[in-house]
Amino acid sequence: MPTLAHASGPMWCCGGIRWTVSGPLDGTMEVWLEPVLDGAVIHYFLHCEPAGVPPERVAGLDLAAMNRTRRVQGKVMTFEVKQRLEAGRPAGEPPRH
Repeated sequence: MPTLAHASGPMWCCGGIRWTVSGPLDGTMEVWLEPVLDGAVIHYFLHCEPAGVPPERVAGLDLAAMNRTRRVQGKVMTFEVKQRLEAGRPAGEPPRH
């Protein structure tokens, strides 16, 4: 995610990688790939809380809007990866790397 820093090295889990992240959010992020036909599906899971927000103020935040913002950022990120990896490759052809 663009505004999150990897706070610790990756840990292998669930067939993917999990990082501790910090920044506007504190928590963990997991990324793993699922092979499908001639490619893969990128799965990501962000489990975080807003950083620096006292517990009594969390209820006043628009968590649904914050969640949606991160989901959209995640989709943009995964499609950027997809475009780079599949650049110039016709559908059904094996990857060149």
